[in-house]
Amino acid sequence: MVKGLSNIVDGLESVEPEHEEEGENEKAIEDDLIVLWDKKHSDVGNPLFSRETSDYEQVAKQRTLSVLLQTFVDAKDILLGKVPSAREGLLLALSAAVLNQACASTSILIYAQKLLSTVGVQTQTEQDAQSALLIAAKLLGVIVGLFLVETLTRRALLATGGICSAVALGVIVLGAQISSNEILMVGMGCFVLCFFSTWGVGYWAVVVEVTAAGGPRYASAAQAMATATLFGSGWLTSLTFVQVMSLGSLGLLIYVCVAVLMFAYGLCWLPETSGHSLEQCAHDVEVKAQGGFVPSEDSETSESSTDVEKWALNPKG
Repeated sequence: MVKGLSNIVDGLESVEPEHEEEGENEKAIEDDLIVLWDKKHSDVGNPLFSRETSDYEQVAKQRTLSVLLQTFVDAKDILLGKVPSAREGLLLALSAAVLNQACASTSILIYAQKLLSTVGVQTQTEQDAQSALLIAAKLLGVIVGLFLVETLTRRALLATGGICSAVALGVIVLGAQISSNEILMVGMGCFVLCFFSTWGVGYWAVVVEVTAAGGPRYASAAQAMATATLFGSGWLTSLTFVQVMSLGSLGLLIYVCVAVLMFAYGLCWLPETSGHSLEQCAHDVEVKAQGGFVPSEDSETSESSTDVEKWALNPKG
């Protein structure tokens, strides 16, 4: 028995070098692959560490410039009316972008501390604490908005948001006029909550839906223009907000008027696109552009869907 055990041990010892050899070979192959990988990266040029522009970076820059140029060309075609119904969708998207920011939705948050200082809140600690409440109201508004955008129709969402924002901005004007910190804070908190639970969330859904006409290519150009207009309007409103405040508390009535226009936009101009496919949304915008009512018959929607599919397959017409 002892002899049998010794034979087994000898056999295991003879196998071990073979396994070690295989492990060394695998390690060598792995090292070779790493060296080859590093060499390929070195030849191409690492975009993170290399100071020289690699071929990949040149191609990426050329492609970016090409896409940007094509976006401007497509936007020009839309504005000149070369794409049926797409111009109406673009105008709806641009108007929504301007209204979204021109009501001082961003400026109220940026200049909250300056507004508070006009009603007697001078210490930095109090200003920071009350500004934090506005940030919490914005967060709550976004959460509520995610629920409302799936519950209310698009027109009801934006119209309600516009009129509620107008009332809240009126409260802000009242608080600033009588130098009441409590009324001012109530007005700012209600405005932030109302705006971000309606227009703050609903805007992005509406822009996608109203620009669907013309197919994916022209919809992308229209959405890019709307986004650029949104940020440009926000920058301009924030740039002029202090000058408006210098006119006195009644100068803030300008933003109340903008909020009333937001209400009119949702109630009178925006076609109802809630729950519709993008093809149906394109049809709704087309009917709105012709000054008609959006029909609900399946046959007309089907005909519109066919037209949109043709545009999607051949956007140049």
